Amino acid sequence: MNKKYDPEAARIWGVILKSIRELRSTGATLDQIGKLLGVGRDTVSRWLREERGGERTPVSDVLRYMHALSIHPADIFGEAAYPPPSEVDKQVAKILKGTADAQAWEYSDLAISTRLSEEEVKNYLEGRISFTADVLYKMCKVLSQDLSAIVERAVVLVETSSEIMSHKRSAI
Repeated sequence: MNKKYDPEAARIWGVILKSIRELRSTGATLDQIGKLLGVGRDTVSRWLREERGGERTPVSDVLRYMHALSIHPADIFGEAAYPPPSEVDKQVAKILKGTADAQAWEYSDLAISTRLSEEEVKNYLEGRISFTADVLYKMCKVLSQDLSAIVERAVVLVETSSEIMSHKRSAI
């Protein structure tokens, strides 16, 4: 039985296909990509020729491909896939952004080094989305920063800010 064409599924498939094309542009072979995704080289070749079918892929396979290709749910669902950032997240972002700026890192360079999209790097470093443990680790490693020191510093900044605010409120 043929599944009905779903434009939303086609959009999601487009994100997966873009990631496959990026792998090809870095020199990955059809066999390597097929092995990564658990499909044959002919299937990968057909997808790259943009024949229909990929957008009709079962959700379980789509999730497997997303995982294999390191596609973050936010690449599919946008910022709604992330929990709102905490005050500590925002302070971590400020610290890491300051470090990146001081070391003259561009978002595009950080994206390559962390295997995140440039948009994700920007959203993390501007404090728009919460850090995952994996992303925080990658950012600290790329920027040669001690993860625990960054988090500790952020917590101190949040606590200090909270104390200042409570003193201001009590003075009013």
